[in-house]
Amino acid sequence: MLRSVDGQRASLAWRGASLAIVAVAFLAVLAILLMFVLHFHRAYFTSDDAVVNMLAGSMGEQGRLLPEGWVNNNGDLMMPSAALVVAPLLRWMPNGFRAHSIAGGLAVVCLLAALMGLLRILKMPWIVVLVVATLLASGISYQFGNFVFAQTTYFWWPVGFLFGALLICADRRVMARPFPNAWIGTASLFAAVFSISFANPQRGLLMLVLPLYAFDRALAAARIPRGETNWIRRWCHLSGFGDRMTISLAASFAAALITYETLKFSGVTESVYNAAGLHLADWKGVWRHAEIFATGWFFYLGAEPFSNGLNPAIEGVLRLVRGVFAVGLTLVGLREIWCLPSQRDPVRRALVVALLVAFVPVLIIYLAFDPLAIDYGTTRYFQVAIFILLVLAAFQLRDFDRAMPRFATWVLAVAALLLVPVSAQRFLPLAKLGSAAFWDVTNVRVESVAAVLRREGLRWGYASWWNAGVTTVLSESAVHISPVEFLSSGVVSAGPVMTSHDWYRPARWKDETFLLLSPGEADAAKLVMLAATLGEPKRMVESGGYRVQVYDHNIAADFGCLSRVPTDQRIDKRASTARLLSAQLSPVAGAPARLATVRVRNEGTTTLSGWGRFPLSVGVELLSRDGAVVKQNWARMPLPCPLAPGDEREIRIPLPHAAAGEWNIRVDLVQEGVAWFRDRGMKTIELRLQQDAS
Repeated sequence: MLRSVDGQRASLAWRGASLAIVAVAFLAVLAILLMFVLHFHRAYFTSDDAVVNMLAGSMGEQGRLLPEGWVNNNGDLMMPSAALVVAPLLRWMPNGFRAHSIAGGLAVVCLLAALMGLLRILKMPWIVVLVVATLLASGISYQFGNFVFAQTTYFWWPVGFLFGALLICADRRVMARPFPNAWIGTASLFAAVFSISFANPQRGLLMLVLPLYAFDRALAAARIPRGETNWIRRWCHLSGFGDRMTISLAASFAAALITYETLKFSGVTESVYNAAGLHLADWKGVWRHAEIFATGWFFYLGAEPFSNGLNPAIEGVLRLVRGVFAVGLTLVGLREIWCLPSQRDPVRRALVVALLVAFVPVLIIYLAFDPLAIDYGTTRYFQVAIFILLVLAAFQLRDFDRAMPRFATWVLAVAALLLVPVSAQRFLPLAKLGSAAFWDVTNVRVESVAAVLRREGLRWGYASWWNAGVTTVLSESAVHISPVEFLSSGVVSAGPVMTSHDWYRPARWKDETFLLLSPGEADAAKLVMLAATLGEPKRMVESGGYRVQVYDHNIAADFGCLSRVPTDQRIDKRASTARLLSAQLSPVAGAPARLATVRVRNEGTTTLSGWGRFPLSVGVELLSRDGAVVKQNWARMPLPCPLAPGDEREIRIPLPHAAAGEWNIRVDLVQEGVAWFRDRGMKTIELRLQQDAS
């Protein structure tokens, strides 16, 4: 008897010590993650992160939840988003990195609380809860941690699933203490699913509503009375027809979809579809997507190459550790699916069904359609499935702990400890560890440019996407840079997505503006085209390979339009369409090139644009003196702005350099992929070009 008591005491002491080790490891990894989100992420901050701040700035400026004139990307309204946290903070602090980092810190706390709360409700032992939470707090991988915690872009669907699963477990009496009033859970589920699905109903359906529905129905299936033979009652029970939680789930999604489409139809919200404009890939494309997924899945789960200035031998060991965790998490899913037919635990079975519903449809779309599978970072579309894997991993760790309690506790403790150096390597600048520069984190490229702009007294300008928002936010809005596109024709176009129309209104800023060009954007040919469309800058500033062209006016007046109305239909050859009114040539200062200014009128009944499946362009052919075609596609310019019926617009086309001599040029309209207008009896305009020797 004494030996038995002593053994129990030793076992409890053993378990207590291992639990303490796991708790310390969890706190260490959590501290590393918070340091990254709140401080060290500044060195990796990009315009994809900064868009949250830019949206928050528009919300605060207009006092609207959905800012007027804001153009969204791929249908994402970004509501809810971290902008809801940033916007109120702007009353007390500038719109900079600090406000963004606070939103990221809240995302860390909320997601960990949701995961740990669900695991505790499912009666997982604390040591298992802490190990799984430590794995999540380690970031899983750098890309995973960046998307979920730093950007907060892919935070909402997993937290919605975890919270929804908790509410469903409460309603199905899985919890030890269900809600005293069943309608509390129903109303909470409605509010959560509505707010998340409203941002993008298509993604919400695929990544939240269907997995939650599958989880709920699989749980309900366990309550079908044995021997029930009435197929109508059986079908009603399985489908959830008449079930309170199922009705709440369906009604919340329907309400979100109706609200979303109403706002879109009424013009309150505006979106441009790029990656969401999916099209079927050919077999080669499907194979390429499969290769990206095969490597991307394990990379996204932590097996990605990542040195961070460490000794190659140490990196090799840590990558092996990361690979073990990635493979282990994958095997968790495969084992649970394999054991599904014999699984008796209703919650565990429901989670496996939800995993399949969250994973398989996304995988089919990922493989079959372009342009989803770009690189391993696009594995982020499987975010909800990965979180379900974490919950299922807790079940398997609990089984392991029950089968071999003393051995399992130490294995779990070692696993948690291994995650500490993995997390440090992932999120901390270890090459600076031990030096005074460890905490001195700057985004060197961006912040050096921002310092130059502030020194020159420049406050309003334009740059490509990757340099615009990030510079604005890291300068704490001392400089405002709006994103633009540099089209191959030489035209600078207003940024089409995640921007505000108001940023490109010339009256918004009447002082001098600038155009920021990165080294790849400042080549000689592009500079000539920019001079042709924007005019000569009054001065230039160069810093770190970047070129800042300063103008004495707001150059937004010379940009292409922000609005994009696609031309997706072929123009009927018998219908009235656009007509050329005039064309003239003018020189470009400091260059041998010429500028063709063409005036076009829309005499049809539909809006025409230079965007869509069959865009409309102005085409210029180079002819010899006797009229022979020398080069048919010598210059081509899509309509920079939508042309409504009855409207006229002047289009400036930079012409390529021609050999010295006399030439003719012919200006015509062309619907890409359909026909030249001259082939339909429309008149062209011919001009004489005298090209001097350069």
